[in-house]
Amino acid sequence: MKLLNILAAAAFIALPCTASADPIKLVWAGPAPERDSQVQAIELMGDYLERSAPGEFDIEVFAGGTLVKQSGVLPSLQTSAIQLAYINAFDVSSLVPEYGALTAAYSVRDPLHMCSVLNGKIGEEFSQALEENAGVVSLGATLFGLRHVALRKAKEVNTPEDLKGIKQREPNSEAWQLQGQAVGASPTPLALGELFLALQTGTVDAHSLPIPSSYSFKLQEVTEQIVLTGHYVNHLVLVISADSWNALDKRQQELLREAADVARIFNDRAKVRGEEDLKAVFEEAGVSFSVPDIPAFMAHAEKVYADSDFSKTWKAGLAAEMAATPSDNPRCFHLMP
Repeated sequence: MKLLNILAAAAFIALPCTASADPIKLVWAGPAPERDSQVQAIELMGDYLERSAPGEFDIEVFAGGTLVKQSGVLPSLQTSAIQLAYINAFDVSSLVPEYGALTAAYSVRDPLHMCSVLNGKIGEEFSQALEENAGVVSLGATLFGLRHVALRKAKEVNTPEDLKGIKQREPNSEAWQLQGQAVGASPTPLALGELFLALQTGTVDAHSLPIPSSYSFKLQEVTEQIVLTGHYVNHLVLVISADSWNALDKRQQELLREAADVARIFNDRAKVRGEEDLKAVFEEAGVSFSVPDIPAFMAHAEKVYADSDFSKTWKAGLAAEMAATPSDNPRCFHLMP
């Protein structure tokens, strides 16, 4: 009997005790406001993990740049000051310049095509480069939104020439500034948190945020017109610091990937829905919408990139490979017609 008791006690001790162990703390931080669907997606990710593995993970969310500004996101990941964040190809363009084509205007056709590219073969190669050069592990790409030219003061815009001299806010990096040039504007570097006041006072004339993001920052109050250029289907890659990822066992890594997929699908659907639904909200606020000559914008963008030194660092054939990628990735079923 004593032997049986000892064996029973040993078996009990050997059982996993995840419920009583300290949860794995993962801090997510970013500039998006709390009501943005990308923030809600991370909160949903935490809820999914709590249902799937009660007490095992603890995801803390710091929205609105309260913990780190956009420029500090990648350094904070690399030092493990935070563990989770959204980044995009612009954020790592200096570390993986060969993937600069991912930042080009009109590089993908629509949200389904973006999802198929970034969550397929090209996305896998990009993810490997991120891990090797930036010290982060990709958990999948999601939609930030379609970028259009939003004007402080309405004017007739049909071709890129109509935007000549327009000071358009873009983030402060070569890739972003080039995208502003690609639509014919004069790109002006400015922090996102300063955009509302800059539009209100006329420091800048325009910006290129997607409609749902504009709404999150209440930019309909300082915008008169949105020119539906659709010049960039902006992606976000949810990443975890490599140190945090490597500290997880295989089961935990799989749980995190499952939760990230739930978050990705939720955000994608919300962004696509918001693109259409919010147009009525903007119109009620007095914002008008116009459709320009898209082929003229595409031709202008192609020339801007071809003439730039920036495109000379791109991986040979990547832009053509992206264009040839079919919009049929099974991971993007939720975006299919």
